[in-house]
Amino acid sequence: MDNDGAASQLRENALEEAILGKQGWSREKLETAVAEQQEKFAGLLTRQGALEIIARTGGAQLPEQPKEIAYTPLAKAGGMAGSSINAVARVWHAFAPKRFSKRDESGKERSGRVCNVFVKDGTGDATLVLWNNDVSLVEKGVIERNDCLELRGVAVKNGNSVELHSGLYSRISHADSQRAASLPKNEIKTTALSAITSSSADVDTYGRIASVGKASEFTRVKKTGAQEKGYVCSGALTDGKCTLRIVGWDENARVLEKLKIGDAVKIESGYAKPGQREGEMELHAGWQGRIVPNPKGHGLESSEKMLSGRYPRRMLSEIADGEEALLIATVAGLPSARKMKKCTLCKAKAGDSDSECPVCKSPLRELLIVRAVLDDGTKSAYCTFFDKQALDLLELGEMSMDASTALEIKRGYLVGKPVKIVAVSRKNPLREGNDLVARHVISTRPDPIAEAKELLAKMEK
Repeated sequence: MDNDGAASQLRENALEEAILGKQGWSREKLETAVAEQQEKFAGLLTRQGALEIIARTGGAQLPEQPKEIAYTPLAKAGGMAGSSINAVARVWHAFAPKRFSKRDESGKERSGRVCNVFVKDGTGDATLVLWNNDVSLVEKGVIERNDCLELRGVAVKNGNSVELHSGLYSRISHADSQRAASLPKNEIKTTALSAITSSSADVDTYGRIASVGKASEFTRVKKTGAQEKGYVCSGALTDGKCTLRIVGWDENARVLEKLKIGDAVKIESGYAKPGQREGEMELHAGWQGRIVPNPKGHGLESSEKMLSGRYPRRMLSEIADGEEALLIATVAGLPSARKMKKCTLCKAKAGDSDSECPVCKSPLRELLIVRAVLDDGTKSAYCTFFDKQALDLLELGEMSMDASTALEIKRGYLVGKPVKIVAVSRKNPLREGNDLVARHVISTRPDPIAEAKELLAKMEK
């Protein structure tokens, strides 16, 4: 952000504070008023312009035009506890986000998210503490290691080290290249997947998602003896030359399960350990590390090339019995959707009325099953989508409603639209011919032009 942009942002923040300082104004009322003003001017009015009008007509005390922004060196921030400062700093390390739940003074349960980011500026260091909505900057990969950040209006708190806390009026953005040039850089090297060993720790690496499962919940016992819920999700990561199993824990598990096959990711501060199978290696992203979706400058081969190297591209009329292939077809119909109960331990099926596994008495979980009819012009075939693949097809993060209701809501959108999936062909024991079972849903919005070019290239070969 240049100086003019920074000054404009500061003016906007000051106008918001002036309006919210008037009795009867809330954040919700302010946002509604801004939208109304912008609508009057057919969308040509900036947010700052709308705030100027609201402040003047509402009798708010207009703030003076801001002067040049002053940035506080981190070395001096330690003596400014209780103050709000502006700073520019380099991301040295971002920890995995956490969720919390606690009671406030009134006894009401309050939940939220928090994430710590260790930053440096050449004079010192600090922990940037992101709260709630600001945590998405880390979860969505907006902030990566070595990014240069401009921190506006962050609150200083002193603990074991200097802490800078984001708040309602804080603004966190990427700083311009001129400011970034003056900051120290973390020289940590990225490691190729093939170079990772069982003793590797604090590893940064890149790859594309080759497979991904659904996050599962478990109970962990803390050192204090207290119990808490945890989440784990596994998949596979490839760079085109090597493939490793990856495991995400807690918030990293939530990030991992939302990724699609072919998505580029960066693992920051991961650690390796031997897998359950002989000779297998696993790369874990725990509380000290994180999974960064769609990282900048990854240098990986395209997802199309990676997928074509792993799965043959087939038409529905070409796929052989037992073959796993990449398919692009139109959803011609969605006959049914239902839920099935399955044991979390022994995987045995259970009845609708069962509350625990009839075999081993372990807890049960519900799986969504969607049956679709696919057609690519050469043939039509039934395809069954289980669990995560069913949720991905319906573009649902979780199943919080009746299966038939979800299907009715999504049917009008999906029928007639193309999907890109990896599926395996299997004989149907109840009738002649083969059906498909979806392994991965790559996209419910494939680019028709890109796919046509790929198909033409295949036909020419």
